[in-house]
Amino acid sequence: MQQEQYIKLLIREIRQETNEVRLFYFDESSAKNIHFKAGQYLTLIFEDGEKESRRSYSIASSPVMMEPLYIGIKRIPIGNFSRILFDYAKPGDILRTPGAAGVFTLPDDINS
Repeated sequence: MQQEQYIKLLIREIRQETNEVRLFYFDESSAKNIHFKAGQYLTLIFEDGEKESRRSYSIASSPVMMEPLYIGIKRIPIGNFSRILFDYAKPGDILRTPGAAGVFTLPDDINS
């Protein structure tokens, strides 16, 4: 595991969207190196001892509207990572990601 290749995202704020969904906003200085398009996602890295697990969450912010980077997380009763993030994550915590990914995006010029 090469931890230095990951981007560290500082949770700035967590907003309760519904009973089961929270929005996780990241500090702009920690997210400045993440460039994304609408439709992409962030894969978060979780470590349990020597084992590394990954879970992907859709980026909910709009790059066109210059919104701060945030993701939406729905609490899944049997979801190992969604439950941990939903129940225990707090502002000031750091999450790790290799960056934005996904090819299900809008074309740069939607008129062509």
